[in-house]
Amino acid sequence: MTNSKNNSANYTVCPECHGRGKKRRKLRKKVRLQYQFALDVVKKINSKETTPICPRGHLYFCLKCSGSGLVSASHPPQADTENYPHVAIIGGGIGDVAFAVACIHRGIPFKLYERNSSFDERNQGYGRTLQQASKVVAG
Repeated sequence: MTNSKNNSANYTVCPECHGRGKKRRKLRKKVRLQYQFALDVVKKINSKETTPICPRGHLYFCLKCSGSGLVSASHPPQADTENYPHVAIIGGGIGDVAFAVACIHRGIPFKLYERNSSFDERNQGYGRTLQQASKVVAG
């Protein structure tokens, strides 16, 4: 077994799908012509009915990022303070940290606030809530 160093990888938003992980296919000619025909019929009759809904292409996974929305980068993305507002994230839970990581990947400036100075300062997790519940039931 070889020891490999944990190299910190840098990721940025995929330029092909803009971080969505999915792209839209082009409309088929048949579908486009059917929509155009239905639109012409409504215009010709001068109907008060609503116009037909424009069809959209099917979604497929982006091939460049394999559907993740992220591609590896040579350097970490810089926060774009001119185009994005500064975001304050209150709390250091799983969802808050995941949101902070998403902001890092997209270059959104943020500041993460947490009440505790270290992870071990407060007991957390599923087991802890069960312990507290059993004390309440017993007492």
